[in-house]
Amino acid sequence: MTKIYTTTKLEKVFGQFQKDINPDESSYFGNWKATIFTANRKKCWLNIHKPTKYVVVLPYLKKSDMKNIDVIFKEGLHQQLARDGIQFPYELIEKFVGKVILYKTENDRSINSSLNDVLYTFKDLKQRFGEFDEELLWHLCHKTNNMPCGMLDYSTPKNAMVEFIKKVF
Repeated sequence: MTKIYTTTKLEKVFGQFQKDINPDESSYFGNWKATIFTANRKKCWLNIHKPTKYVVVLPYLKKSDMKNIDVIFKEGLHQQLARDGIQFPYELIEKFVGKVILYKTENDRSINSSLNDVLYTFKDLKQRFGEFDEELLWHLCHKTNNMPCGMLDYSTPKNAMVEFIKKVF
């Protein structure tokens, strides 16, 4: 099971999510935080892995996609890991991510600030270069995952994810 905590904005657009009755319990692959933004007038999810600050975008989601969010999240994670040069078989992602459960927001200021930093970067680039296509979104995630982060002692989210995977698996 993997927990994804959503922002209020995402919850308003995509529906009611569960309230976490045991917030101290962490999922096997770590907890995530998700918010929504638009690209080409379509809704995209920005997901950030809490322990590593690793970023994954799920582009162009509709409300009807909610019934397949498990598969969509796992495929998006697998694609982003591959684009970042992290070899991790899809079968292991399926096994260790497990069922994706969406929860109402929790007030974790640290992860909220990381999420807002990435959104700010995306918005800045959108103003400078116009709308994003799906390929550019993946590229922006790749760039973000390779930027040093002060919360990770100036390591990159990509390196933190590699260490996380080694430790967990």
